[in-house]
Amino acid sequence: MNTVIYDKIGKTYDSTRRADPEILARIMRHLSPKKAGYYLDVGCGSGNYTQALFQKGFNVCGVDISLEMLEKARIKSPQIKWVQGDARELPFPDEVFDGAICTLATHHIKDIEMAFREIYRVLHNGCFVIFTSLPEQMQFYWLHEYFPDMMQKACSVISRFESIASGRF
Repeated sequence: MNTVIYDKIGKTYDSTRRADPEILARIMRHLSPKKAGYYLDVGCGSGNYTQALFQKGFNVCGVDISLEMLEKARIKSPQIKWVQGDARELPFPDEVFDGAICTLATHHIKDIEMAFREIYRVLHNGCFVIFTSLPEQMQFYWLHEYFPDMMQKACSVISRFESIASGRF
């Protein structure tokens, strides 16, 4: 996979992004992490949500395809395990994590079905929490009025709700 775009984005990513407290609260509610558990953040980017979970006292590992993003994450939180890897072929043994999250990153994954199979392969007994935007939501964003072609292109790479909910990707 061509990681050049993610490495380019990674150079300034943290200048405009932080872990959103409301998103984090929802992730916590659905993940229901236990202090003794081990959790995976898939497509962790520069580690904002990985770091937020760690700061709440949870043992977490971040995986991302971009070395640039991971370097930013390591600088912020060297005590967290950061792993370069593709969500479609996770570099972990079976059933090692007690839960997983993927926050605002599913649209970057080329084969979402393959990635989801991999995530479930590395889960021991926990749940997988996905926080994403859906094309159905994005059609109402104000950006559609000003950038219709860009928004149409952005929506075309995101799985629709009915596909995710039914398991048909």
